[in-house]
Amino acid sequence: TNLKNSASTQYTNFNYTSMCQFNGVMLGAGQGGLFKACCGTDDNDTKIDAYFIPILTNFGDPRPKRLRHAYISGGDFTGDIKCNVTGDEKTVSPEYTILRESTEGQQRRRVTLGRGLSFTHGSFKFMNVMGSDFSIDSVHLDIEQKQHGIK
Repeated sequence: TNLKNSASTQYTNFNYTSMCQFNGVMLGAGQGGLFKACCGTDDNDTKIDAYFIPILTNFGDPRPKRLRHAYISGGDFTGDIKCNVTGDEKTVSPEYTILRESTEGQQRRRVTLGRGLSFTHGSFKFMNVMGSDFSIDSVHLDIEQKQHGIK
């Protein structure tokens, strides 16, 4: 857990029983010994899949809604990334690709989301493509409220 912003990270497929940072290097320990962890752009020539999911939210309104666009601000991408939307913890949209257009610096992207997904509570999943590295500072949403009685 990052103590500055309370964000949690989960590492999977590692045979570590413990991890620590020593002299600025992340180390993992397990039955096979001591390993340098969390460095490099791949894992023994295998691209590293990464994603994050912000909190599930009703976006401040209990009524059903649809998302039209997502605006990614302050993004730094070494390649393309993808996102999808999950509505009411059961319905998942198709994956939308966010193309990397610049070779350096902070980027801002608009993603057009399909209007067919309707939900009360929603969340996003942002994923790398082919092991690309990415960071996103903020996501702003264009939300369309559904009118009463429309399905």
